[in-house]
Amino acid sequence: MKKDHLHFTLLLTALCLSSACNSGQKGNGASASDSTSVDSAMVQETMVENETFTTDSVVFNKENEHASCYICVDIPKGNAKVVPTISKYITTKLMACNPNYEIGEEAKQSVSGMPTDVKMQVDFFGKRYLGMLTNDHKDACDVSEGENKEEDWKPSPFSQEINMRIKENTEKYVTYHLYTYNYMGGAHGQALFIPVTFLKSTGEMLQTTIDSSNEKAIQPLIRKGVISYFKKRGETVTDRDLNTMLFIENGIIPIPINAPSLTAKGLHFVYQQYEIGPYAIGMVEFTVPYDKIKAFMTSEAQEGL
Repeated sequence: MKKDHLHFTLLLTALCLSSACNSGQKGNGASASDSTSVDSAMVQETMVENETFTTDSVVFNKENEHASCYICVDIPKGNAKVVPTISKYITTKLMACNPNYEIGEEAKQSVSGMPTDVKMQVDFFGKRYLGMLTNDHKDACDVSEGENKEEDWKPSPFSQEINMRIKENTEKYVTYHLYTYNYMGGAHGQALFIPVTFLKSTGEMLQTTIDSSNEKAIQPLIRKGVISYFKKRGETVTDRDLNTMLFIENGIIPIPINAPSLTAKGLHFVYQQYEIGPYAIGMVEFTVPYDKIKAFMTSEAQEGL
């Protein structure tokens, strides 16, 4: 978790943002009277050695003239070993997505008034963050009125969206996708996309999936993956181009700060905004088939295959 927390501190600072529940868009027509809802997630229940795992989808969706907040989380349930681990992860990330998060602030174990039930935490943090964004936007409006007395201009409403959705649920592992987006003024907001895998055999989150000593050895696989990402965007990029267009040293593209996750098709790599290149290239992601990458994976990660 240390590496994951560092990412939140360095890349988001005071901003931790989110995305919508299914289509990537927030529901239309949300109002301040909208309430939290709970639905059964479209995830097949699995049972391994008498351990069960399934989820409920909990949604918070409210807005006012100053701000909006949308949170969608797949809450785990059952008696599988991963259930408490995933629940703790969800709580940690809900706290870390504080729009007023400051660099250097130590991770807190809890927030005053925070309920212990994870489902109730979605509503708790939704209301909390909507209030923060609303107050921040009001302050921004006061400043803009002082600077533009002769102009009828106000900053666009602030927003925060947080998604923690289950991507895959197999007999050996569960992979979640954390995707956030936050807008607090300026030309654009900031986004974050972290896939994370939990092993059912141990109940623990995979901290690393590739041995760092293999970073140089897997360069051909990483570089090929990055090129494939640009190809899907309709851009022609050569291997030589990567040395000048990316933020890399000595031609080495680092392993993502967040461990690549397990998927049915292979190991999924995701680089955050600015992690290996400028904002314009987006969040680079690609999947490397296991027959190519397995030899470089940690023994812990191979337990999930």
